Amino acid sequence: MKKAIIYFFSFLFLGLFLGCEETYEVANLEEFDIEEVRNPFEQQFYAGSDLSYLNEMIDCGASYNGLAGSNANPFEIFKNAGNDLVRVRLWNDPSEWTAYSNIEDVEKTISSSKEQGMDILLDFHYSDTWADPGNQIIPAAWLDVVDNTEALSQRLYDYTYETLDNLAEKDLLPEIVQLGNEINGNILNRESGWFEIDWERNAFLINQGIQAVRDISKKHGARVQIMLHIAQPENALWWFEQAKENGVVNYDWIGVSYYPVWSEYEVADISDAVSALGSTYNKKVMIVETAYPFTTENADAANNILGKSVYPANQQGQLDFLLDLKREIKEGNGFGLVYWEPAWVSTACSTLFGEGSHWDNATLFDNSGNPTLGMNIFNDNFDPEYHCESIWALGDGVPDALWNWDNAIEVSCDANKNVVALNLAENKFRFFQTEGDWTSGIGYQYFVNRGYTIDSKLKDANDNDDNFVFEGTPGLYTLEIDGEGKTIQLNPVISETYYALGDALPGGWSFDDATLVESPIFGIRRATVNLSPGTFRFFTQKDDWASGLNYAYFADQGYTIDSNLENAGDGDQNFRFVGNTGEYVLEINDNDKTITLLGSGPFPSIWAVGDAVPGGWGFNDDTIEFTQTFSGVWTANLELNAGVFRFFQTFGTWDTNNNYAYYAGEGFEIDANLENDGSGDENFRFIGVPGAYTLTINANSKRITLEEYETLPSLWAVGDAVPGGWGFNDDTVEFIQVTENVWTAEIALNNGGIFRFFQIYGTWDTNNNYEFYAGEGYTIDSNFSEQDAADKNFLFTGSSGSYVLTINGNDKTITLE
Repeated sequence: MKKAIIYFFSFLFLGLFLGCEETYEVANLEEFDIEEVRNPFEQQFYAGSDLSYLNEMIDCGASYNGLAGSNANPFEIFKNAGNDLVRVRLWNDPSEWTAYSNIEDVEKTISSSKEQGMDILLDFHYSDTWADPGNQIIPAAWLDVVDNTEALSQRLYDYTYETLDNLAEKDLLPEIVQLGNEINGNILNRESGWFEIDWERNAFLINQGIQAVRDISKKHGARVQIMLHIAQPENALWWFEQAKENGVVNYDWIGVSYYPVWSEYEVADISDAVSALGSTYNKKVMIVETAYPFTTENADAANNILGKSVYPANQQGQLDFLLDLKREIKEGNGFGLVYWEPAWVSTACSTLFGEGSHWDNATLFDNSGNPTLGMNIFNDNFDPEYHCESIWALGDGVPDALWNWDNAIEVSCDANKNVVALNLAENKFRFFQTEGDWTSGIGYQYFVNRGYTIDSKLKDANDNDDNFVFEGTPGLYTLEIDGEGKTIQLNPVISETYYALGDALPGGWSFDDATLVESPIFGIRRATVNLSPGTFRFFTQKDDWASGLNYAYFADQGYTIDSNLENAGDGDQNFRFVGNTGEYVLEINDNDKTITLLGSGPFPSIWAVGDAVPGGWGFNDDTIEFTQTFSGVWTANLELNAGVFRFFQTFGTWDTNNNYAYYAGEGFEIDANLENDGSGDENFRFIGVPGAYTLTINANSKRITLEEYETLPSLWAVGDAVPGGWGFNDDTVEFIQVTENVWTAEIALNNGGIFRFFQIYGTWDTNNNYEFYAGEGYTIDSNFSEQDAADKNFLFTGSSGSYVLTINGNDKTITLE
């Protein structure tokens, strides 16, 4: 990895090529198989660390505290934490710039690790310095044969064989050998830079290294396994394919560096990459380098290389990243994870890059030498207990908060879930784990990485901040984040109906003639009203004068109120209408806290006609009407099928059609589920999944959008007291669920007749009779009583006539008006 990975992309386009005219015989690639040799690798998942810096850090005075809190041998600390594999790098001759990572230092690390019972992964860099995709510089001692591939391959073979043979003689033979470090490009180059792979040369050299390890295994009767290592999963997928095509096949492990900040892959995608690599090439796969910062603070003058991605840069974020990554590797049938340089803490010593550490924010020890929470990654028995804690919502998608900590919305815990009611707008937002701390943000991909199922109205903003973006009807929702069930759900909060009364309205001060201000959109109440100069106010409960809401109430709540309305200044502080007499759309918007009068009306509708919509190619009772609910916005709920349609401004008139071409020509952004049918009529063609949608034409923002909605269940009234009688037919009255748990319909009722409700049309065994509702605690209108018979139906005792019958499951009432 190292600092040079930062330069990788700058070298990528240098266009340097290294070619060879000769051809080479491929080394003996017979599969190695000795029944007697030990093979401890089957079904074992390694949780390891790269401790190449550790001896140097100890010599520089670094202090490491164990899990118990006292200073301890760091090799013992890792072993006690559950670390079972130690990776160590080997440079050929780094004597010109460091006394470490040479063979003497490597032997010391292997010895200290084996004393603790940990296995060894020896990383041959085949260089005198850091090797990575942009730096594969040949050792100075081999420079004389850089252009002689036969001689170079022999040098590589001899060096690999002799190094391992000497280690074996000292009982320090590693369990795994890595042939090269991040060898994405051509290896053993004259200078740094990205070199196009010369596979004839590359494969010959790599196979010579493989042969050396196989020969050592035979000599010492111990199966030393072989790893080839590539930086980042997206590169490994193509590299190993090309390697196989060029005869590089006799190895055991695929090693991959994975740092999300430098990779196209999110954590949630790693299982796919690991699975693809393992199953395609029949190799064990290990994420052999990874790390994540536990802070953004710098402990010394050396700048920190590693920054945060979608996880918070704190200890919990570091642990969450590692746990999620480990889970993904296992789900992809991978065999290991190695943390890169967990002990490269800050000291007064200098490395190649200057005094201090460029990794002090990403080690597994904090700046006091204590293990971070990330150290738990080595413990296979570690099972973090879920504790619900408050988080905070901020962003333009949360208009009550915006990006302002002073207004942050706390999403507190209720029954071990984070729950809050909040207004949402079509914009970005994210959550934060710590109040006031911008680095503690957790966004869309963070939850995806952790396996959450996320409400379809919440999308990935695909920006650098990992924000959510809300795509739905703006309004008030209940947000629930279930950390145990791993779900994020939104449920719309339907606003209760208001009753408008006053001498400014046709019904005056009578509840019987009150104007209903209902909630067709979450958090918004609307009504078409005829206003004349006078006063009025709203009531939340019918017939309850104490439930009144006057001008002062809304002003105190911070509402911006239309200039045609003012405080009457009377004892009741009512609204006074001071505009021109006429028809208006009155809107009370609890989301942006406004009361507006839109108009004056009347407000024209448009109609949808075609084989994709109800009503088909004709104007009839089933033709869908799009109501202009407020100025410039038409909306309707409808069933859409595969087919075409267009809009008409006048019912029954064919020469006012608004087709796809019309709206496109007006500059409208049109939903991707709709396209131009390409016919002479240039109609809309619906190409989405057939189903129930809310279609909105917004002439203000010039957008036509579709949003799926779940159709609310209906009830049907059946009996001799109601139209349709004792059967399901065209006259059977359907009660539509107009808002959550509220069903209503206009119905003719006959005195002395009986009926009951059914939840499923045509099905007799789902009846809801009088006894059912009484048993549920409903208050039932006095015009109904219970039938004195086995069926316990509703008996209508009032005057025959037409009524509005409402079943309200929220306040448990059945009323007639």
